[in-house]
Amino acid sequence: MRTWQLSMGREDIDYINKVCDHFPTGLLNYEKGRANMKLLPKIGDEVYVTCRAKLRCIGVVVRDFHVAFNPNLKVNQLTLTVMLTEVVKEDVHLKGRRRNWTLL
Repeated sequence: MRTWQLSMGREDIDYINKVCDHFPTGLLNYEKGRANMKLLPKIGDEVYVTCRAKLRCIGVVVRDFHVAFNPNLKVNQLTLTVMLTEVVKEDVHLKGRRRNWTLL
């Protein structure tokens, strides 16, 4: 099992809050991005989700990258699905990274 950090942009804060509101049944879907990755997150890997330099939630990968339609961009993208295991309520500083997916 590996641990990943998913750095989401500030425009994603509403989406993160919406998924956290549906905890423990909420699923977070996020695209791979354009980076060439030698290692990809796999089912069972732990994911720390950050946005605006704060840890927002922690989850586990439940579906590998798959092609899914993004209605905002109206394109198909490689998307990964994360099931939340914990919503972080207190302010925990965890700086974002330049890549969406970073192996910790």
